[in-house]
Amino acid sequence: MEKERALSGKIGARCLELEGELESLILKVDCLETETEKERGKMGARCRDLEGDLESLILKFDSLETEVEKERALSNKMVVKSRELEGEISRLQRENQYPKPELVIKQDTELALAGSKFADCQKTIASLSRQLKTLATLEDLLIDTDEFSRL
Repeated sequence: MEKERALSGKIGARCLELEGELESLILKVDCLETETEKERGKMGARCRDLEGDLESLILKFDSLETEVEKERALSNKMVVKSRELEGEISRLQRENQYPKPELVIKQDTELALAGSKFADCQKTIASLSRQLKTLATLEDLLIDTDEFSRL
């Protein structure tokens, strides 16, 4: 019986010891659950922040995508306009490469008229040159006569 009492005392002591450990573990579990809840709250807030950032980035992406499409359309219009202008330049170069017959006739007529006027000018210059020589000779004669009469 004594053995039973001693064994019962040991079991009682062990029960008290285990109850203490259980209480300690329950406190630890409560602490860990509290910390877990806090971390879940933080993670939830962080997740909501990230979702907001993601939505903002999606909106920016959509905006940039729209802008890129507009730029592509404008670029395509510029390419078309550039090709039209290149074609216009080529056409003008071809047209100006070979003068039109009516322009050639007009140029020839104007050139002949200019040549005729130039020839008239040369005749006038030659005539004026002769007249100046005659005047110079006459002036020399008058000077000689004046010097002769003074003597």
